[in-house]
Formats: sequence, C-alpha cells, structure tokens
Amino acid sequence: MAVFGCDIGNGFAYVSVPGRVAKSSPESAFPPEIRAEGMPTDAYIEPDGTVVVEEKTISEESYANRGRIVHVIKRHLDEPSIVLAPAKGLQHSSLGIEPRRVYAAIAQRALDEAFKCMMDETGDAIHDVVLTYPAILLRTPQLIDMLSDVVGELTAPDGEPYKVIGRVPEPAAVALDFLAFMRHEVEEAQRIDRRDVTVVVYDLGHGTFDTALVTARAVEDGEEKPWEVHDYGGSPKVGGADFDRRIEELLEEAADEVEPGKREENLTKNSIQAFAVKCKHDLTKETSASVAFSNDDRVSVERTISREEFEEMTSDLVDETVDEVSHMFDTARDLKLGVTHLVLSGGASRMPMVRAALEELVRKRCCGQVSIMLHRPSQAVSFGATRYGMQLERSLAGTECGDVPASTLGVRRVTGLVQLVARDTGIVVPDKNGARLLVLVKQGTSLPATSERVPVDIEGAETRVIVGCAREHRDAESVGTALSAGKFREMGRLWPAVPLRVGSCELELALGEDGSVSCFLYSKNGKVVRMGWEYLGADSKV
Repeated sequence: MAVFGCDIGNGFAYVSVPGRVAKSSPESAFPPEIRAEGMPTDAYIEPDGTVVVEEKTISEESYANRGRIVHVIKRHLDEPSIVLAPAKGLQHSSLGIEPRRVYAAIAQRALDEAFKCMMDETGDAIHDVVLTYPAILLRTPQLIDMLSDVVGELTAPDGEPYKVIGRVPEPAAVALDFLAFMRHEVEEAQRIDRRDVTVVVYDLGHGTFDTALVTARAVEDGEEKPWEVHDYGGSPKVGGADFDRRIEELLEEAADEVEPGKREENLTKNSIQAFAVKCKHDLTKETSASVAFSNDDRVSVERTISREEFEEMTSDLVDETVDEVSHMFDTARDLKLGVTHLVLSGGASRMPMVRAALEELVRKRCCGQVSIMLHRPSQAVSFGATRYGMQLERSLAGTECGDVPASTLGVRRVTGLVQLVARDTGIVVPDKNGARLLVLVKQGTSLPATSERVPVDIEGAETRVIVGCAREHRDAESVGTALSAGKFREMGRLWPAVPLRVGSCELELALGEDGSVSCFLYSKNGKVVRMGWEYLGADSKV
C-alpha cells in the first residue's frame, strides 16, 4: 500500500510517497522538473471563472490582468469570496470566487501530477492522502474540515476518488520527519536513540508563518498518535511573500524616478516581482544584490540593495515571528518539557537574519542549550505526512469494513489528555443533529471511569465527532446556548481510523487514572470500530 503526503503551500505544493527502499526516507512524487521546490500554486481566474493552475499564471498575458491572479491561497480560507478585478477590456464590476474552488484546483493539479508520475515510474495508482494544514487553523477547525472535504471530493485521473485518510498540522509533520531523520538518516555520530523528541518548529513559508511546541514519537504499532501539539502560534499574514513585497516597493520607487510616464510600458509588474524574488534569494547567499532594468537593450536604471538594508526594512516581520517562538519556550517551561531542538522549515527560513534572530533568542532563553537546525525547507511537511500515512496504513492492514471484534479492543489509545474531568467540568458531544449537547462524563467524575453511550452518526472515515468540555452543563442544553454562555469549549474531534459506512452508532469513552482516553464506537451489531483522535490543544480548558 502507498499513500500521498500532501502539502498545499501558499507558494508551492509538495507531494511525497514512501521511499522505494525499505525504511528509507520518503521521496518526491513529482516529475523531475518540479521536484526541487515543488509545484507553484498561483492561480489565474479566467473571465468565465475557470481556475487555471499552470505556467500561464506567471506569464505576461496574465499579469496584464494581475488582479485576477490568486496568491497565497491559505490567507483567503476564512473569506466568503476572493475579490477579483474585471478582466482587461471588460467594463463589468469586480467579481468574486470561493476560496475552496481555488484550493480545489491547486490540490487537483498537485495530486494529479503526483498520480501520473507514480503511474509512469512505478505503475502504482495511489488514492490515499494525508493532508497537512497550518497549526493556526486549529483555532478554526471548520476550515480544516473544509480542506478535507475539498480534497475528498477530487477524482484521480483513473476515475477513482482521492481519499483523505489522515490530517496533520504542518509543524507536527515537520517534527515527525525530523525525528525519523535524527534516528535513521543523519550521520551516525549525530543520531539519537530516543523514541521521542520535543521540539519547537519554526515554519516560515511563502504566505504564512507557523510555530508550535511539538512532541513527536516513533510509534511502531499504531496504537498511539505519533505527535502531541502542546502549544501553537503564528501568523497567516507573515510569509516570504511579505519580504518580497518590501523589495518590490524599493524597485517600484526606483522605476518611477527614472522612467516617469513610461513605467507601465517598460517595467511590468511581472518583471518587478521577479526581480524582487531574485534579490531576496541573492541576499540569502550574498551581502548585496543589484537589479538592472533595461529598455530596448539599453540599461535605464540599476538599484543595489545591501543585506543590511534588506534586514532593516523587514526587521518587524522577523521580530513578529521571534515573539511567537518565545511564547513556545514559555509554554515548554510551564509544562516542564525539555526542548532539544529548534527546527526551521519553509523556504523563507533560509534567510540569514532569521537564524541570527533565533540564535539570539536561544542564547537569552535557553543559554544556548537548544540546537537550531534547518530541516528540509521544501519537503519536511509532506515527508512527515507521508510517514504518518505509512503508520496509518500499517495499523489498518487486514481490517474489513471498519469493524473489529470487541474482544480485540481495536481502539486508539490517546495519551496527554489530563484533567479532562475536573470538579466543575464534564465531557460532552453534540447530538446526531447538532442541535443539543449530550453528556458523556459528568462533572466531578472520579477517574478511572467509563462514559455513558451516546448516539452518533458515522458515514465514512472523514466524519468528525466533536468532543468538548463544559461546566454547569445540563443534558440536552442547546449547543448555541452553551456556546454563547461560554460553557462549552471544543477539546478535539474523533473519527473512525478506517474507511467505513456504518450509519448510526453509539460512542463511549473510557478514561484512565492518568487522563488517557480510549474511544469505542459501537455499531448496530455490537462490534467496536477503531477511532482516531485530533486533539486541539491543552489550552482548551473552560
């Protein structure tokens, strides 16, 4: 069995598969021409609403209609629509397009590129997908569900649907790949023999910044979730594109000074953006970068930007990311977690000023005892997703129709959830219709304990059952009333760990003395269905 690890980034998408040599690192599923950085994810919206994700998106023709290009798609996920400029030559007003349509087109092309490449190279028709998402979306789980739904509606070139079998926060995926790398792939003298590591992940991509405090575990038997996100932060408005934009502003000023009145003819928006990106890349390696614009083979303007100038005009962006990382170290101190590494991922994390700022932070906060490592900036997220997918498929091997005899207790055991049931807090779930809350475990219940069984509807592996904590709660209280009164807080979501169609079921939780949770889903025939758990963070206390 094989699975795609899928990272739909704001600048590039990356899809990977398990390595062809046993226990080897995952490898790219893309054709050779896009394996280094991945597939560009800019999308051009045609006047008829067609979403085009191909090289045309960076052509001069499309830049004549620049207002119809969608960049950094994940910045728009919480918008009802993305406003587009009218097509050139048309007089109608601006139009909008749903973000999910754009995301769907990008994901479709990325997965199809991977599918066709694998068919050509190995003959494998791969449909299972582990999808990644920014950790900051844990604050809005409905957006995570939307991304899963979108990918689950896509069809592969052979006519079979793609299936989302798992979802991983991007920093958790980085941590999973980093752990495997440090255990098996790094030079032998540097390897670790522990089965888990706690790291702070710094993921600065093209369009967003993600950071998280994560414990990654090497789990061989599939009985335990291989990661725990203790805390997370970041910004959907800070990414490599914002650093590019600062350089663009300098170049635009220079162009206006030298060629007044001819700027649109001789210096296109496309060329200025391309020069800005090249400058940023050059400044990663050199102390200065020069840009020369030409007109009819005659140099009309040259602008030199020093690394010092670039760092000064973008220091506020770097400072914002460092402040978020500092919060992760605060959480680690409060939870008494031993952080061993600060792991850098994402293409923009290559900039020297990023490492310098983080080294200063580590020197002040950790006395230099935390190692800083740049880890596969383009690939770590998809590689980690692939590793998780390999584990999922091992754990599901041999399971039929999702039902497991009760005697085998085929459930996932979840650790790290402590004090779910406090003196004034209980565990609740919405009912089948989502209209009211049902009490699973009452406030003040002593551990260990077994919950009441409550009815839920399960239809496929992507069906999520919301699990939350509540205080001063009465059974059958409406969801809306509990939310508005601040008496309900979502803790996580359960889902079947195998594809299944069982319809109406009953959910039961078994809580251990240590706060661990075992999840039981009883179908009509009395059998137990394996369950997975997506924990939304330790800060979800009511």
